Formats: sequence, structure tokens, C-alpha cells
Amino acid sequence: SNGGGCNNNEREAMESIASELWRNYIKHWLKERPLTERMNQHYGVGWTILERKVDIHFTLVSTEYHLCNLNDVHHRSPGKSFLQPLVSLRGLVGSDRWANKDELEVMDPSYSSSVHVRNSNNENSVPSVSSDRGSFGGIENSVDTSWSFQYGTYPFLHGNDDAVVFLGQCFLLGEELTPLLVNMRGVVEQTEFFQRDNYLLLSSIRRSFVSLVEAIYTDKGQEIRAGVIQYFEQSGRSQFTKEDVKIIVVLESALLNLGRCIDLVKPAGLLVSSVPAATWSKALFNLEESMSRIKTVCDPDQPLEASQWGKLFDDEKVTLDEHST
Repeated sequence: SNGGGCNNNEREAMESIASELWRNYIKHWLKERPLTERMNQHYGVGWTILERKVDIHFTLVSTEYHLCNLNDVHHRSPGKSFLQPLVSLRGLVGSDRWANKDELEVMDPSYSSSVHVRNSNNENSVPSVSSDRGSFGGIENSVDTSWSFQYGTYPFLHGNDDAVVFLGQCFLLGEELTPLLVNMRGVVEQTEFFQRDNYLLLSSIRRSFVSLVEAIYTDKGQEIRAGVIQYFEQSGRSQFTKEDVKIIVVLESALLNLGRCIDLVKPAGLLVSSVPAATWSKALFNLEESMSRIKTVCDPDQPLEASQWGKLFDDEKVTLDEHST
């Protein structure tokens, strides 16, 4: 599901999924898997490992910018990756290196018929059990995880309303700062080094944001401002509808915060000198303020109030009735 990049929704969701799989599914799936013999060798000494393995694949569905943020954070700040709970499922589960092969029939009555011996060509031969107890290395139960992304289009960039497109463009620029935000929090916590790629990202996004804000002051910008106010009024966001100056003030303030952030981290970004810890904290504060202001004003996708939920259902019912007739 889609979520904001500045909070812990993604991490909590992944932790919940991983916890549910671990508590209720993985051990059951492992019991259903057949035992497979694997030959190990070390310094000329060989032994047999019996293994069961479960491969779990996740398909993550969301908007393109959201999934790109998940992927960027995973590669740039793996310790803080929202995908880390899925990685943590990998590894050995309840393996027993000291199990006696004679006890396997008791542990798993179908052992003899479920073991598949791999020959040197990695082809399955007839089921067999080695009689050499000294070469038996125990049982391994293992889990591996993988994931892929199913990208969805961010709809607000492709509408006919210039005001909504403008809001969507500003919102996406704020969301693209998420990998930088995660990295800078790690720097402040002294768990990560600042990455120069993130400084280049910050500079690029600020330039793009300057261009968007400057567009407000053009002739077409007057129409955009009027359209934004109308859009806010229709969506019940009255705090910005009294005068369009408020919208400009918030966006200019967000831009100013980004500029301050760049100035504070520039020595590290250009690799010319170090930045004191107190300065990193100030830079993080300015970045968080900027992203918060952009999201407050520019997010076109606002949650519905409870009073509007019934209206959605009524609209859907009318649509279904029309199709049925």
C-alpha cells in the first residue's frame, strides 16, 4: 500500500507481515517441504546435510515514487531499510546439527520416502539414505526471501487541471527527499556516513522546486493559484482558502528550509571539510520542516472524512445499478 516516506508506516507494515509469517506460517511450510540431501566438503572431509527450504516472494504494489524510495533507502541505508524485516526472515530456522539419523524416522515417518539425493550432476536420483552415520551433519531448515515491485502511476501528474498537476509535482519533489532524510537521521544518530549522492539529489530537487515556485508568479501562475484555492475549497482544506498568499508563503518557507539545509551540509557534500554534530542536527531540522510544509500544502491525495465514506458507497451502488441495467 502507499504511504508517506517521512514516517514509520512502511517499516511497521513490513514488521507486521514478517511477524505474522514467522508465528503462523513458516514452520508449517517447512514441515511440508521434502528433505533433500546436500553433500558438503571441507579440507577433503565430506558430510551429508539434510535440508528443507522455503522460498517466499513478495510483490509490493504502490506508486512509482513510493517503491523507488523503498528501493533507494534499502540500498543507501540498509540498516534503516523499510524492507529489512523481510531480509530478517532469511536464514536457518530450528536446525539441528546433532540429530542422529536413526531418530529421523521418529521425527519424520516419511523421511525415507521424502529424501532426495543429489548426484554430481544436480539431478534427483532414487531416494536413498546414507548408512555412514559418521558423515551425517544434521538437519538444516532454511528460509529465503525475495521481492519485486509492481509500479502504479501517480495519477495527479496526468490530470487536466493544471493546479492539481502543480500540487502533484511539488508533492513528488518532497517525497523524493526521503532517502536523504533517512540518511541524515542516520548521520545525526552517528550510525551512517553522509552520502554525496544524497547531496547531489538535494541540490537537484531544490533547483526543480525553485522552478515550480517561480512559475506561480507568471501569468499562467495566476490561474494555477486560483485553481489551487478552488481545489482546497472543494476538498474542505479551508486553512489555505482565505487568501492565496498563504499558499505562496508556505512554499517559499519550504524552499528557504531546503536552502538552509544545503548550506549546512555543503562542506560534507563537496568533500571539502567535516560538519559538526550540532550542524547536522540543524540541517536535519530544516529538511524535516521543508518536507512537512510541502506535504501539508501540496499533497492532493487527502484522506476522506468519516462523513464522506457513505457517499462513496452510495456512488458505487449507483454505478453498479447503471451497469446492471
